[in-house]
Amino acid sequence: MQAIVERSGKRFVVSELANELGVGWAMTTRDLAYDSEDGDTAVKSLSERATRALDISEMRFVSGRQVHGSGIFVSGRGGAAAASGRFLRVPETDGLATNSPMEVLGILTADCSSVALIPKGTDFIGIAHSGWRSTASNIAPKLVRTLTDLSGVGASDMSAIIGPMILGDCYEVGMEVVDTLGKACGGAFAVPGRPGAEGKFILDLPGYIKLQLLAQGIIEKNIEMPSLCTACREDLFFSWRRSADKSRMVTLLWRQ
Repeated sequence: MQAIVERSGKRFVVSELANELGVGWAMTTRDLAYDSEDGDTAVKSLSERATRALDISEMRFVSGRQVHGSGIFVSGRGGAAAASGRFLRVPETDGLATNSPMEVLGILTADCSSVALIPKGTDFIGIAHSGWRSTASNIAPKLVRTLTDLSGVGASDMSAIIGPMILGDCYEVGMEVVDTLGKACGGAFAVPGRPGAEGKFILDLPGYIKLQLLAQGIIEKNIEMPSLCTACREDLFFSWRRSADKSRMVTLLWRQ
């Protein structure tokens, strides 16, 4: 379950599964924003305000300059972030992993999903930006394999949190998107959704991501699905599809 809570006068989405696992997971809402498309200064300001509200401002914030790809950056103890101060932004990166208890990972979204992975019995955590293009690049399966290699923990001992994103009738796509996703999974499963108007398709992207995670060996009960739609909930979220918002939400993941 994901719920809205208030921290320091600002609303956040939080995860019940993350709390059970002893992991911090929170997504900002419209209460915190930045006004540029994706500038480092604006992202740094957003991260500072979010971590301060969540009382984790002493931690190093690590994020990527996202390109809707499948690049994954591994930070952590003794890694590149150690010499970068309290803010690190990695070029051409849509996935992040760390084993440092003093790092918080951040993914920016405005309709796309964040996919957080938590292996049990290890310090490692990971998170990915998974819009349809990164999903077609199999970023979530790649992050599962990366974390398995790093931690030695198999997928059956991992939990996943799929964050709020555009859902249901709000996400109508062309058939070329469906074809791309069908090829990406090699026909292992049907692209979930249903026909839309005039040759379009109502895409269930979190359902597709779930099928990717199941195919990697993550157990269904260990996958938390989103229940909040970024396009529907204008009171809570920015949405590119709804109103071409340039602001973004940030989803933060850290070890408590």
